Amino acid sequence: NISMINKAVSNVSNKTVTFFESDFDWESATSNATFNSKNSYSIQTITIDDLFDKVYTLPYTMILKIDVEGNEQQTLEGAKKTVKKFAPIIIIEISKYNENFLNFFETFVTENEYVTYTVGNYRFIDQHELNSLIKSLPEKKYTIGNLILVKKNSTSNDIINNIKIETS
Repeated sequence: NISMINKAVSNVSNKTVTFFESDFDWESATSNATFNSKNSYSIQTITIDDLFDKVYTLPYTMILKIDVEGNEQQTLEGAKKTVKKFAPIIIIEISKYNENFLNFFETFVTENEYVTYTVGNYRFIDQHELNSLIKSLPEKKYTIGNLILVKKNSTSNDIINNIKIETS
């Protein structure tokens, strides 16, 4: 079952934020309005923790897909309890909008005992290589694309390894 909730994920619930929409969907954001905005919208926020507050067990592996155009840190901050409780697979787009995010990301991955893989070839990528990729992006390119975060020594690692075998 799928339920749609018209809210923006963040690190705090029930706050009103302004979302700027560009002519290009990859520029639309709450944190980066330096582009030509064609529209803006006010929207209430919610944390991932509040979304899953009343869920105590899951009969499946949780997957969080995070593509929030520069609001990655706030989204992960609002998912701390959910990450500790369910150890979800996290698919996240890493961009260079927020330079402080890479330090936060390294701490998040370490503290939560996650490993990082690239999408496509499902290759392990460490923090040093990730930092280098972000810093080497051309001026007009803002993202290295999606990464997959998987809890160390979890059944989710088996899922990634099976994907790697099936796509080889």
